[in-house]
Amino acid sequence: MKNALRLKFILTILLLNIIFCRVIEAQTRIAVLPFTTEENISKAVLNYLTEVFTVEMVNSRQFTVVERAKLDAALKEMSFQSGDMVDESTAVELGKMSGAEMVFFGTIFKFGGKNMLSVKGMDIKTATLKYAQQAGAETDVQMEAACKSIAAQIKKGEKKSVNGVSYNVEGSESGNLNKAEQKVYDKYIVDKWGIDPTNQEDMRYYYKQNKGIGIALTAVGPVCFVSGIIVTSLFCFMGSSYEWNYEEYSKDADDYDRQASTNSSNRDYYERYAADAREKANKARENASTDYLIGGFVGANLMTAGVVMTLCCIYPFILSQRIYSIYRKSTGQKLTFFDRTSFGGGYDWENKEVTVAMAIKL
Repeated sequence: MKNALRLKFILTILLLNIIFCRVIEAQTRIAVLPFTTEENISKAVLNYLTEVFTVEMVNSRQFTVVERAKLDAALKEMSFQSGDMVDESTAVELGKMSGAEMVFFGTIFKFGGKNMLSVKGMDIKTATLKYAQQAGAETDVQMEAACKSIAAQIKKGEKKSVNGVSYNVEGSESGNLNKAEQKVYDKYIVDKWGIDPTNQEDMRYYYKQNKGIGIALTAVGPVCFVSGIIVTSLFCFMGSSYEWNYEEYSKDADDYDRQASTNSSNRDYYERYAADAREKANKARENASTDYLIGGFVGANLMTAGVVMTLCCIYPFILSQRIYSIYRKSTGQKLTFFDRTSFGGGYDWENKEVTVAMAIKL
């Protein structure tokens, strides 16, 4: 009986050890680099935010943090000084040297009168950016809350977000973005522009910018194409005129040759006129060839530019529409191209005219 109980106890311990080891293996091994900034922020605040982020990640039980000694050794080996800015390649090297599977590093910068905390997570094996989060704050207390919010979003598995607003590719229900909108959000709003998708001023600026480019290309493209047709037609007409002159001068030269062969007394006179007519004919043919060449070259280039511009207008229009959709899904509001449009009018009794005025503010 005692042996049976002892065997059950040993088996239970072994089972618990196996479960514990599996849990440990399932956790991602991470390294958290010291947060950096180029703004006037003290080292104590940066160290505190780094520690807050580290504690939040450890408490999630989804990550294990590499030993501080290994990270310090890696930092020392790369001659990394406190306050040095961290880029993605540096983060990958530090991660490899410290034995981490993923490296998190944060940067604080000024944007729109706020301190913006940007935290990124690099996958060491693939050397790709897996997480990118941003949050803004005006005080140290708010910055601490922003740091915790970013950690919470990462723990939830949110890949990218700005100011706590995150989107995943899960269809269009409940304000989530579709794949095309998610691509624009990741590539432009987060990575390239670094703006808040709920900020009307910033989103409207890029919405107007891209839509304006699309409108401009739509207007200029057909103009270039039509201009190419006009230029080609004009030079072809000029070339055909020179061709007609060539034929007339050639006929005159032939007539003078016949006169010279039949009229021996005035042969020198007719031969001189025949030579002059042939020179004019050759000059006309050269001018015709030049006009055809210029017309074809300039016209073809203008028409090609017109087609390219017309096709290129499609992308800015699509981009502006996706910016519009992202803003509407994140705020429930609409973006407008014109800030304000007002109409007015009246009747001029002296001149007996109706006046109409319209003011548009971009």
